[in-house]
Amino acid sequence: MENHSRSKNYYEYLAKYILEEFLPQDFCNLTISDRPDIKQSDKTGIEVTRTFIANQAYAEGIFEQIKNKQLGEISPVKISKLGRLGYRVLENKGVVAGICPREAFWVNIEPLKKAFSEKLRKLRDYQTDKTYLFIHAPMFDLYDDADIRDFAAWAAELQKDYSYQYSKVFVYQVTHLSICSLQEKQVTTMKLDQSKVHWCCEQAEAKA
Repeated sequence: MENHSRSKNYYEYLAKYILEEFLPQDFCNLTISDRPDIKQSDKTGIEVTRTFIANQAYAEGIFEQIKNKQLGEISPVKISKLGRLGYRVLENKGVVAGICPREAFWVNIEPLKKAFSEKLRKLRDYQTDKTYLFIHAPMFDLYDDADIRDFAAWAAELQKDYSYQYSKVFVYQVTHLSICSLQEKQVTTMKLDQSKVHWCCEQAEAKA
């Protein structure tokens, strides 16, 4: 099957630009690396991961082919494929602006928990003294403040007996960025300027 998902590098670069653009007081001159994925210095790093819902990666691949195009220009075959995957097109003035699930579904934080626990097990391999985790949630807003607080409390409890721990977890949901300070057990959510988010996406696409 053809691979429609974006490259891993894209999401690493997007995390880099989001952090530098919206939290410049904490992050600057970030470089793409390995173990962890992003470094600010030899002592500070950021791991990047994603959460998925059913068929999301394949649907995103189709969206990449039709985004910003007039609906009338798009092959009905692609729209039909999205429908079979359980997604529908979101349009603005006749132009494709996004996709979302056709049916409502039960939201839970298990994907966030899975992403965190998998990355926590790998943290011992990193050489940085302070490491953050950046989680890309699905491309549409999914988790509310209560969901993020529940996740942060769970993550703090899970890692408390580990000698290696994540200082913070960033949960990125396109319109919002949640900052989970696990050691302090605090969560702050900031609304993101969408013109700046669009710029970050363009920069990431150019680099990936």
